[in-house]
Amino acid sequence: MNIFKNNLRKHYFLELFKITDQTSASQFDTQDLVLQSVELLEKLTKEKANHFSLNYSNSGSKTIRGFKSQYQKSKEIVQCYVDFNSNKTKTYFTVSNSILNYENDSKRPEKSLIDISFQINQSLITKEEIENLAEELIQSFSFDYGYIHEFPTNKYHGEKKMKKGLFSTSIDIDKIDLLWKNHQIEIMNGYIKKLYFINYLNQSQITNKAIKELIQSNGVCAQVSDTIFKWEVEPKEHQELLKNEELLDTCIVSKESRFLSFDTK
Repeated sequence: MNIFKNNLRKHYFLELFKITDQTSASQFDTQDLVLQSVELLEKLTKEKANHFSLNYSNSGSKTIRGFKSQYQKSKEIVQCYVDFNSNKTKTYFTVSNSILNYENDSKRPEKSLIDISFQINQSLITKEEIENLAEELIQSFSFDYGYIHEFPTNKYHGEKKMKKGLFSTSIDIDKIDLLWKNHQIEIMNGYIKKLYFINYLNQSQITNKAIKELIQSNGVCAQVSDTIFKWEVEPKEHQELLKNEELLDTCIVSKESRFLSFDTK
């Protein structure tokens, strides 16, 4: 299905999530994820990664060799940013392992998420190629949930709407962002973040009664790994489904924050 149109002012946004506990978060091989992602993205876009930074550092390295050296010197990798000449291409990706933000002597949550998110200029990659990128990573790293959507680059940073001032541009963190952050592990209990053009769903989501019934009459669904299914909807279907009450009841993120009215314990 040709759900994306070629438009130089738009970008694809891909995000994948993996549920972890304290042990698996510490043992996760972030370096391998970064290196595989760089290799795949360079091959697909023909753009070279030209900046790597770790743990929110303002400094970084320009090469994979420098990144590996940085990585070996770091005790734990909370965050990694990889840039592909983004001033020109608007293309980059980030990896986050948020449970590692907690100090060693503080109480960490029992469950958390590792996520990787890509913003890729639509002129550099096709719809089929970004799906292949997503599905290779899902299969290699056993991600539990994800999605692909498109956004106008002059209005959005990733999937976050930008707020433009007279001399600067900022991104607001609102209650919807906090709602997602506080309840994101519910993706393993049948809930989704919200509906996107392409949705990578786990077993709990695909068997959720509301989602299961909607898939039967909307879009196309196919299995892409042992545990993940891809549900793809056309833009027109997407707009109609956003009004569906049963679907909205499965979304963690919505304007009405209706997720908060459900007891998920």
